[in-house]
Amino acid sequence: ANPGEHSVVIYVDGLGFSNSDQAINYTMTLTGTTPTSPSAGSLGGPTVQLAGTGFDSDVTALTVTVCGVEVAVTRNSFQELEVILPACPATVCTQSVSTCDIEVSHGNTTLTLTDKVTFNSDDTPSITNIDPDNAGTGGGKSITITGTGFTATTSDVSVMFDSVVCTVDSATVTQIICTTAAKIDLSNKDGVAVRISNSLALNPDMKPMTYMDKWSSKFTWGGEEENIPVAGDLAGIVEGQIIYLDINTPILKALVINGGGPGGADASKAMEQQQRQQEMKNN
Repeated sequence: ANPGEHSVVIYVDGLGFSNSDQAINYTMTLTGTTPTSPSAGSLGGPTVQLAGTGFDSDVTALTVTVCGVEVAVTRNSFQELEVILPACPATVCTQSVSTCDIEVSHGNTTLTLTDKVTFNSDDTPSITNIDPDNAGTGGGKSITITGTGFTATTSDVSVMFDSVVCTVDSATVTQIICTTAAKIDLSNKDGVAVRISNSLALNPDMKPMTYMDKWSSKFTWGGEEENIPVAGDLAGIVEGQIIYLDINTPILKALVINGGGPGGADASKAMEQQQRQQEMKNN
């Protein structure tokens, strides 16, 4: 049952319902967390379970904050809520180690676990380099990520590029090697997300990972060799696709570029330049 007052009604078969002027009150309580002393790097990320009673089954009726930052409830029951620790606000994390409160609110009731979460900037993993910093959308490319604060336990490491999993092959405290998967949604540009024991790694220099397909690759054109454009063909580049012009492209009948972008712009310029060269030869 949800927190608050609820009428008690008894039904007896053959006799009907009882009076409804009696009530029972469910009180919301907040008693602790799992782990007992949650901690994270400055970017947050770990999952925490909040224990108590009387939590509303409708999570939209509850407000949970950590360090004053509202967080989403990822799982809930009458006695437990699950949340993901957010990044520590700059106004709170003014030192290398900072603590803050967890609050759960329902209606006019707010319950607090004071100084429950510890954020430690020294525990924050950090990325210093990604090599190579590009991969084809077909997947299968080995990527090496170097940095600090990693772990040698591969099961505690996760890597995602534009929300696409990069399968971790090996890991040390300073290096992660993973293999990219195919990227289907070309519009997704979520960037690099490396998590160590659920703590999100810093990417201070905004090291990128770009999905880029070579013009000469069959995977750029649907995976078949016969689909690679030749002179006189009509070719198209889909929106969000970035094409690396690794060869001198043939003179096409037309190139349709949907949506633009860096690959589209480069391809467009190359096509225009080659078209002019061909016109000059014909004249």
